Formats: sequence, structure tokens, C-alpha cells
Amino acid sequence: MKAQDDKKALLEALIQFHGHLCGGLAFATRVCEKATNELGVQGNDGKDLQAVIETSEACGIDAIQVITGCTSGKGNLNINDYGKHAYTFINRRNGEAIRILRHRDFDLEKIDPVVAKLRKAVFSGEATEEERKIFDQRMGKVADVILSMPEEELFTVRRFQTEVMKKTKAFEQAECSRCKEMVAVNRLNKRDGERLCIPCSDERM
Repeated sequence: MKAQDDKKALLEALIQFHGHLCGGLAFATRVCEKATNELGVQGNDGKDLQAVIETSEACGIDAIQVITGCTSGKGNLNINDYGKHAYTFINRRNGEAIRILRHRDFDLEKIDPVVAKLRKAVFSGEATEEERKIFDQRMGKVADVILSMPEEELFTVRRFQTEVMKKTKAFEQAECSRCKEMVAVNRLNKRDGERLCIPCSDERM
């Protein structure tokens, strides 16, 4: 009973943080459960984990922050805009890592074709009030299905060992030669004897 209560409380916290319940939130919840169990890292303070996400457009990013405690502000959440639903978690204590990739056959349309059809209109803001209501109601059921699906139907898993890199913050700043704004020194690029911030450096290329 306690485990069920804990899961219910966690789901409520996720919904409060993210704003609504959806398939992406449910999927990432399963990803986090798999990662933390496999790596033996429990709790949501994030001190023993490093997370790397390979998409910048996923509701599940919020679930990862709440469940694992990995955040950009702490420096243990890296988001790479590769357009892949792939999630890597590294145990900082021993270098054990797991990469979880959404199964190629996982498809929202197979779970609920109506939700899949309405999704584009809802996310673009073009859905009617009635369509939005139907979408929200059915999406809750979709999330329930994902939370109970066999994991082999959701994702594939690869375990590996990696070197744990120590992350350091650069507190020293210097002026960009072009825009004259202050920049962390480890983000300055040298071009023709000048030290340029990333936007100014890109303009010169």
C-alpha cells in the first residue's frame, strides 16, 4: 500500500510541476524508474546521477528533473537537441551507465488513435474547446496504459561503463572583443587575435 501511495504522490507532484498529465510524462517516469533501479541510485536529490537527454522537445524532461533531481542548474542534466528520445544516466560513484532509447515500434496511435489525431491541433493551439477536453480526458487513460506497459514494449536498454568526468564551473569572466559583454572565459572563442563570445564568433564564420 505504501508503494502505491508513494507512486500516487509522485504522479501528483509531476502533474503539479509540469501542468498536466500526458504520455511523455508517463514514459519518462518509466525511464527514470528503470534507470534508478538498474544503477542502484534512489532518491531525488540528484547528487549521484548525471543525466543526458537527446531531445530538447519532450515533456519527459520535467519528469526527469522531479524524479531524479538532475537539473541544468546543478550541472548534472545535459540536454542535446538531437531529436532522439534517448536518455543516458550515469552513476557518478562508479561510472556505471545506462542508455534508454524509446522503442522504434512504440506509437501513440496504437494506444489511442483519437489522441494521436488530436495532438497536433492541441499543441498548435488550433483545437476547439471540445477537442481539448476530449484530448485531456483520453490522454489521462493513455498515461495509465504507458505506466503499466511491459518495459520491452516501451524502450530498449544498453548498459555500459564510462569515465566519470568532474564538472567544473568557470567563475572567471572576460570581455568579448566585439559586443563588449562579459562572458565566462571557457565560452570565449579566439578568432584573429580576438576573444569572442559564441554569438559573435558564429557571426564571423
